[in-house]
Amino acid sequence: MGYVPLDAIFSIVESMGGSGSGKKTVPVTREECRRVATAFDFDANGRFHYMRFIWFVLPPGKMFIREEKAVGIHGIFHTSRGTWDVGQLPITIKRLEMNQQMLELVDDLRIQISLLATLAHPNLLRYVGSTMSDLTLWVCQEWSEASSIRTILGAFGRMSEPTIRRYIVQVVEGLQFLHANSVLHREIHGESTRIDTAGLVKMGEFAVGPSLRALNAGSHNFNDTLYAKFPPPELKQSSSAWGTKADVWSVGLLALEMLFGTAILNAPMSTQPPMPETVSPAFRAFLVHCFEVNPRDRATAEELTLHPFFQTEEDSSCMFSEVSHSTMKMVQSAMPTFFDSS
Repeated sequence: MGYVPLDAIFSIVESMGGSGSGKKTVPVTREECRRVATAFDFDANGRFHYMRFIWFVLPPGKMFIREEKAVGIHGIFHTSRGTWDVGQLPITIKRLEMNQQMLELVDDLRIQISLLATLAHPNLLRYVGSTMSDLTLWVCQEWSEASSIRTILGAFGRMSEPTIRRYIVQVVEGLQFLHANSVLHREIHGESTRIDTAGLVKMGEFAVGPSLRALNAGSHNFNDTLYAKFPPPELKQSSSAWGTKADVWSVGLLALEMLFGTAILNAPMSTQPPMPETVSPAFRAFLVHCFEVNPRDRATAEELTLHPFFQTEEDSSCMFSEVSHSTMKMVQSAMPTFFDSS
């Protein structure tokens, strides 16, 4: 995917207009340019978004990569650490063996990955690109020594409220960045959200997670989890109604998974997730903002970053780094098979 920022186009067009004969043969003001060049995108939350880029499809090319060390099997992928020849960049390589029926889904997926590779944020596990070899799809992401929240919960049990706050605020900041760039995550849960040895949250599988699961139905079973029992209410009308507010709902579910220590709950399906009574008023208010039934009333990711739940001075970033680093080292040494970078 190629793209050109509209501001760059505006500058070029303005420099072309008004010269020579004085005839205005092209739009010369930014407002005129916007009428010509700006498209609209309508999301499931009833909001219009200006597209800030003129974009065009480029055929994904070959990436020259080398697998160096197998990490394990994660979901539908065989995962390895490897190197991208461009700058000898260390990367995570996810390999998927396909069949002929899958191939029709791959082209659009690879174009989407090419576009997502332009996004960089400290809390995103950045895509590098993808390549095909016969019936093998290779998805490449930045290398990060990180373990999933679900793995950490399995090793150490439920998290305290201060720990949840330290991690969830990073999830919200990463999500705000995605939404500001008109990208939906759609895959926020304890398996896709990771924490590295420095305590930095890395959100993976953003945007393309549903497409990857479509390549191998049944590879991820969420039937008994919070995410299946308490889906965003708007999805009951249409499975395609996923918008930015559905991502916010998923943030609330992730916070509950961290609080309960598991995503598996012995609870019936309901319109509302269970609301814990033993948490602080600020945490409870945060969850209420995430779980508003009407998506129009639900908070945005940007609004969540300003929530009182995160406005506390009890947690220093220094202590956070030391505690999380110690915890992650324990995960590595005590249960190395749990440690992954997928």
